[in-house]
Amino acid sequence: DKLMRAIVDDSEVEVLEDKMKAKVDEMYKYYESQIAQYGLDITTYLSMQNMTIEAFRDELAKQAMEAAKFDVVIDEIRKLENILVTEEEIEEEFAMYKDYYQISEEEFANFKATKKDAVENHLLMKKTAEYLMKENN
Repeated sequence: DKLMRAIVDDSEVEVLEDKMKAKVDEMYKYYESQIAQYGLDITTYLSMQNMTIEAFRDELAKQAMEAAKFDVVIDEIRKLENILVTEEEIEEEFAMYKDYYQISEEEFANFKATKKDAVENHLLMKKTAEYLMKENN
């Protein structure tokens, strides 16, 4: 984690506004869904925190900038080092999810259809981190 942070901190990265906005929207939706699990809507939750939606989105923008920089740097390393994920690796990861969550075939098929990109990105990130750790020991 420290190695990854040092690499990102030492990198000059320009994050496109579209990428930033997309990251803020993604984070906002995540928080919205997490808050909804407690029976609240985000507006109610934020008012309980004495925070406006605008202030919340500003805070998310700070976090999104760091996350976007991290994504750009890791993606560039992945490309330069030709780090790839195979379909077999993706299927193995899905099998672990299925075993862990004990879901029906129908739920699993839906999960696979909607989460393939996320699983692939997770594996790419993991393999890139493993590569960096190996190369810097």
